[in-house]
Amino acid sequence: MSPLFVRERHYILCLSVGRLMWDAKGRLDHRWAAGSYLDFLLASALMLFVFIVGVGLMFQFNQVWYVENLDLMEHIGYIIAAMGWMAAIMLAIGFGLLPFVHQSAPYDKSILRLCIALNISGQAFLIAAVFTFDRESIIAFGTVGVTLLSLQFIVIAGPARQLLNDRNRDVDPVAGFSGLMPLAMPIVGVLSLLSWLAVEVELSRLLFEAILIDVFLPMVCVGTFLGHFNRRLEWDITSREGAHRLFLVMLFLGLVHVVSVWGAHTDLFSVPRLSYTLPLIYTVAFLGCRPDRILRNVVAKRPHSHLILAAYWWIPAAILMSVIEIREGFDPLHGRHIMLLGVGTMTLWGFAHWMHYDHCHIPLKERSAGWPLLIGMSLAIVFYFVKGMDVLGFMDAPDWERKAALILAVIAMGYPAIWWFWETFFHRGEWHRIPMFYGNLHDETDPYELGSEE
Repeated sequence: MSPLFVRERHYILCLSVGRLMWDAKGRLDHRWAAGSYLDFLLASALMLFVFIVGVGLMFQFNQVWYVENLDLMEHIGYIIAAMGWMAAIMLAIGFGLLPFVHQSAPYDKSILRLCIALNISGQAFLIAAVFTFDRESIIAFGTVGVTLLSLQFIVIAGPARQLLNDRNRDVDPVAGFSGLMPLAMPIVGVLSLLSWLAVEVELSRLLFEAILIDVFLPMVCVGTFLGHFNRRLEWDITSREGAHRLFLVMLFLGLVHVVSVWGAHTDLFSVPRLSYTLPLIYTVAFLGCRPDRILRNVVAKRPHSHLILAAYWWIPAAILMSVIEIREGFDPLHGRHIMLLGVGTMTLWGFAHWMHYDHCHIPLKERSAGWPLLIGMSLAIVFYFVKGMDVLGFMDAPDWERKAALILAVIAMGYPAIWWFWETFFHRGEWHRIPMFYGNLHDETDPYELGSEE
């Protein structure tokens, strides 16, 4: 049996019997939940696999119905991706690493278990709803699923507020992205639930996609870039003040974008130039992370996550496609998909790779690059970009390219699930509850003595 699997069960057993530690001030020691990422990543891998299989079966059983109800199916796909298996990785980072950064863990084991249960059950309800192939039944079952997924964000409102109060304002190089983003998740949860209650109204769906996909996800990606390059690798790509300004600028542009979507579809006002706020958000995200400094460190051959680096350099493709689509009078669908499934998937799973390798204490230069996901998703983005140009009439692409993009994306997205199942059940290396680097931020030691000796 895998040592990682044994240690994970040991870790959960300690939580179940209440083996918690307290600091000198009588508060719960912020290191008690170190290692909790294991279950969140397992939930993400499991539901990602179910999602891929579900999409394949749906196409096999009733592709015609899917095309006829594309608006609702696409909306559900956004929810499952961003609030399902992607959200599980976000929560893994939040519960697993932020306590080390801010020396605060304002939650208990019941919230950990509840978030995992809500995440899995919410996705299960939505995937099961799709196979009814009846619009009214999908909306009814989907209400349950979206409620559960929204609740996983809402229940962390209290702990997120406490984390905001406890955060180390003067030392965290990620600034508002690590302190304020957890507080934004409950707000996103409430808005997502309200949006689904009026899912048959086009404006409701558009506002949901604007808030969750166009604004929240890019900010999560930027926070992840800064967390990896600025904090973990200490590349100093931007100052703490620069990161804070970047957060405020993206937040402002996000609000303008949401208002522009609302105004354009209610005919209250229409300013054509405001349509470009989406690619502008992407552009600010890309330039704000200082591509020149990232490139300088890469050229210097400093170790880094290849997945996160590739995700970052694919942002210009999302920018270009979005600008072309908007200029031609189309909704920036292809640009949004590149950002969500291309950039988002590689960014979050790339961070998950390194977070796990930090717990395994694997030297930076010996870490796996995740080539199947990187190559597969990169090729999928290329084919999808070409297909988008074909739809816009700029080139004549063969029909097989869209299928190739879909197949490559499925294969690439299937890799993280296979990788994590393998790591959970067949990993033979050492695993430490206190991760590399993060455990030394404030001279941490392992109070539970669950980790292996070095």
